[in-house]
Amino acid sequence: MKGSGSWRKRVVDFTCSSILYVSLAFGLLPFKYDASCRKLSRSKWLICYSIVLNGGLVWMTLTLNVAESLPLEEEIFRRSPLSKQISSLLRMLSLSTTLLAFFRTWWRSGELASVLNEFMELDTFFSRHYSYKMDMRSCLVFDNYIVYKAVFIVLEISSTLFTEYSFSPISSWHHFVGILALATQHLEVLLMSMHFYLAVIHTYRYIWTINRQLLRLANNCWTQDNVVDVAEVERMLQVYKRLLELNDRLVILYDLQSLLLMMTLLWANIITAFFFVVINFSLRKMTAFMALVVIPQITIINCWDFWLSIAVCERATCAGRATPAILKLFSDFPKLEGELERALEMFALWLSHCRLRYRYCGLFYMDNALGFKMLVTGVLYWIVLVQFDFMNL
Repeated sequence: MKGSGSWRKRVVDFTCSSILYVSLAFGLLPFKYDASCRKLSRSKWLICYSIVLNGGLVWMTLTLNVAESLPLEEEIFRRSPLSKQISSLLRMLSLSTTLLAFFRTWWRSGELASVLNEFMELDTFFSRHYSYKMDMRSCLVFDNYIVYKAVFIVLEISSTLFTEYSFSPISSWHHFVGILALATQHLEVLLMSMHFYLAVIHTYRYIWTINRQLLRLANNCWTQDNVVDVAEVERMLQVYKRLLELNDRLVILYDLQSLLLMMTLLWANIITAFFFVVINFSLRKMTAFMALVVIPQITIINCWDFWLSIAVCERATCAGRATPAILKLFSDFPKLEGELERALEMFALWLSHCRLRYRYCGLFYMDNALGFKMLVTGVLYWIVLVQFDFMNL
């Protein structure tokens, strides 16, 4: 078990380091690090570098004809004009998501640096308190979710390249460069979503550690005749308040582009399912390779990545809901010290008014229920598209 834990930790460290260095190479984290005060600061030169590099990638994607020599796609469009319209809508949505993600990264880079500095201070604080090596490094959910997301980023990029090459063999260097630019642009958007994902899973680990510490304090109340440090409870309350404040600021920075990315993945699955109907039942040109490999891998990878973005928010939210339940354990002890009882009541009272939630655009909360509704809506949209264009199928 010790060997497997060490191996898992090395994989997680390598994954986080890779994401950091690749993001820096693409200019997605336009910050410079001051080692003397251990803080990040916004760099105008790195922002200019990011604008030039990513602006060039977008220009290459738009000008080089990535859809060159796609006879099957052209035949689909001739057979079903609706498919061309929804494909154009997907391209517009994907381009809007990319441009918005870049723009918000550049425009809000100062606020993002401030939030990241707060997270680094919290990580230092947790490493000094709360049994860092015992608790935080034994959080299996934290490790698993980071590895899962990294694997699906690789699968998403591989799926993009595999699908493009499957439908359209390379016919010119323009086509080759255009596909690479498209895959690189897709990778950058996924990396920016990964930044928010990492912040959410770190928030989960911090709250998970606080919950473990509260359970230890409750155990001390039971085994050591109500010997509990009141200052420890008050310190945890202050840390919890700071975490929720950072969480709200983080959601404001990433909610819109994260939502658009999830909509893009969902819309891509709808179009894939609609193309399957056109190719298989209308054109009757569905090959076994396309039916068993190409289309299933697109749908499965997109759906799994879509759900992983929801599951991480649900996981953090569940950890936040567990804290009031743990605080209720202290009510089983009839004789608590006056100061300790007041500190616990203040903690419970504050949690009754402030909860860890991921509210996107101030409209809805990101959780499993919303994810299920979005999937059902995607299926309904696919049925509507088939019914609407039934005469051309």
